[in-house]
Amino acid sequence: MKRSLGSLCLAVALLVPVGTAHAFEPFALLVPCRATAENSVGTTRPCITCHNNPDGGAGCTTPPCFNPFGMAFNANGRMWDTALAMMDSDGDGYTNG
Repeated sequence: MKRSLGSLCLAVALLVPVGTAHAFEPFALLVPCRATAENSVGTTRPCITCHNNPDGGAGCTTPPCFNPFGMAFNANGRMWDTALAMMDSDGDGYTNG
């Protein structure tokens, strides 16, 4: 019984698709006023522009861990335009651009 249960668990584990992490740094490069921050391995990257973590879409309970600007950028078709620039996504009293 133990052996068949172990075999079943192994079979299920092999058949379950593994989620993949996607790094879309080129999207951040579309934003002219992007921010940068040092990530967990010491590399300065623009992930913090759209994510609430300098490592990008990780480190939260609901990936992709967008910050308010990232949510607005994503909802805008991942495009920088005048409408997005004029918004105040994070509510700090300043426009995005």
